[in-house]
Amino acid sequence: MATWNEPRSNYVIQDEVKPEIFNNLAENEKYLKETQDTKITSAEVQNATIASVVYGSRENIAASETLKVAIGKARKWFADLKACAFKDVITESDISGTISGSKISGEVALATKAKQLETARSIGLSGVTATARSFNGTSAITIPITAVPASLLTGTIALDSTGNAATATKLKTARTFALSGVTAQAVSFDGSGNVTLVITGIPATLLTGTASIPTSGNAGSATKLQTARTIGLSGVTATAQSFNGTSNITIPITAIPVSLLTGTLDRGRLPVATASAVGAVKGGSNVTVAADGTMTATFSGTGITVTARAGLGNLTNLDAVLNYISNVFLGSQAVTKIKAGTFDTTS
Repeated sequence: MATWNEPRSNYVIQDEVKPEIFNNLAENEKYLKETQDTKITSAEVQNATIASVVYGSRENIAASETLKVAIGKARKWFADLKACAFKDVITESDISGTISGSKISGEVALATKAKQLETARSIGLSGVTATARSFNGTSAITIPITAVPASLLTGTIALDSTGNAATATKLKTARTFALSGVTAQAVSFDGSGNVTLVITGIPATLLTGTASIPTSGNAGSATKLQTARTIGLSGVTATAQSFNGTSNITIPITAIPVSLLTGTLDRGRLPVATASAVGAVKGGSNVTVAADGTMTATFSGTGITVTARAGLGNLTNLDAVLNYISNVFLGSQAVTKIKAGTFDTTS
């Protein structure tokens, strides 16, 4: 391949013309010819085919970019925008899914012409009795008012007094009269006639003052209690008895504690000992106790048997035993023991 030789521009008249000058001219002419043959024309550029690949992400074309990369970036944008890339106006049908509010900035042009609210709202009235209605903008709503307080009315109301409106003799709607707190039958009243409320029961808690009650039967002087009551005694051992007023009752007392006794008990009320016990003497009419406390015992017959008792002396005849017992009662003899034996009082 020929090489371009930059011509000299500083020749003067005195310079010698040498053959190498012509050699350089010849080489330059050859270079120009070769360059012309490989030069790209405008037509070739317009009809050139460029092999490009869709870029991996949406990015802007840099200031210095190869044509292949620039076209690849442009293809990425078109691929993501699809048909919307070639539309002047995007309609609702072009959008699928939900657009997050954070993705929208500024005002949306169609917001002032919304056909339906995203969230339906309830519209009601205050101060009157009315039924609220749900509203989302797709259709008109009507809120029914069923009652208006008289305090809201202003001006004069013209009433039609035809029929019995001016001087009513009968209510349009009958009303029920009833009583609370007592037992009574409710009565319907429409104004066409008098009504009487019949009371069949009044709680005693509502009564005041003194009531006069007829005493027919046994109400005035009861002969029997409605509920029988039990009457008993405390402090002694006794059997309680049921009492309802129809007859007398007797409460049997079976034991009285000594702590309840007062005064002196007559000795004649003391029973004769009939069984052996600690501090008692077995006997009957043969044993007597004088007023001064002296005990007299009368023994008769034969074969009197004395059974040994702990605390009596070791005595072998009846006289000694009786004497020993006498000394015990008089308090001059300490009881030791008695030996069992048989005594004959006839000898």
